[in-house]
Amino acid sequence: MKRKVIDELIAWKTEKHDIPILLTGAKGVGKTYLAYDFAKSFFEHIYYINFEREPLQAGLFLHREDRLVKDHLLKHFQIDEEQPIESRILILDEISFCEEALNILSENHLLGAFDYVIAISSHPLNAKWKVHFMEFSIHPLEFDEFLRATSNEWYIETIVNHYHSSSKIPEIVHKELLTLHQLYLQIGGMPGIVNEYLNLMDTVNVSEQHGSIISSYHDNTLRDNTDSDALKMNQVLDSLAYQLMKENKKFQYKLIRKGTTHAMYREAIERLVQQSYVIRSNRITAEQLEKPDKLAQLNNSCEDDNSNFKLYLPDTGLLYSKLVEIQG
Repeated sequence: MKRKVIDELIAWKTEKHDIPILLTGAKGVGKTYLAYDFAKSFFEHIYYINFEREPLQAGLFLHREDRLVKDHLLKHFQIDEEQPIESRILILDEISFCEEALNILSENHLLGAFDYVIAISSHPLNAKWKVHFMEFSIHPLEFDEFLRATSNEWYIETIVNHYHSSSKIPEIVHKELLTLHQLYLQIGGMPGIVNEYLNLMDTVNVSEQHGSIISSYHDNTLRDNTDSDALKMNQVLDSLAYQLMKENKKFQYKLIRKGTTHAMYREAIERLVQQSYVIRSNRITAEQLEKPDKLAQLNNSCEDDNSNFKLYLPDTGLLYSKLVEIQG
């Protein structure tokens, strides 16, 4: 399941950058799958830690001396020091759960044990850490990536060629593409769900898997926030399908519950956006579109105006399943 960002990872490997990669994005978008897919292609030895599932592994990074960090990692993974360092890669999943590892990476203290490190995070990192990573934000598969994953990549060339030549795609091909696009809207671009479809060649389990992902968003907000903040975040999530069923699809607080205001839900929405659980689409003016400096100020200028944005779920499939559920 080739992702476009794989080319950036290959460049990082071949150009021997001395800073770690950071893959960010919501749960389910395929960050870990991408890291492993890349690692299997370019490294003989892959070493992996998930700090969310294995919090005790933070102990490996408590020491601040290069030699001790190296010794602890080599011992933990039972790595023979004769093993070429260029043949190994370390993947640190959900690194936001381990500030000790962030400290180590920021000071480049893994040299001697690992030259190549990929960190993964489903949660936003403090800005002070990001300067120490080459960061890539991972999203669900786009339509062309979906075509490639489903062995329909020849359509990509057809679309591109007809676009550049400003010519009409033959009607029969156009109908085939519309059918595939409808399938893409239903399945979405979460790699695990696309893979499940490819294994079964049926969408029978798709809506259930979408429900599981949305439930994980709810669970994570409850775990990572106060009860009050989590309630507001989950109320926003639950309202999105209803918001987008309206003729006027701009976000309206009254659909959450009567009497709610922008001030009451502003922080909840910001957190959902930061964690990639929702996508905010801001209204822009012709002046902002023509002037990049005006466009750069858009996020700040819209934060206090509750009429200037729409909210979407991060994946078409998630929204499709929610709409089907609501409409019965």
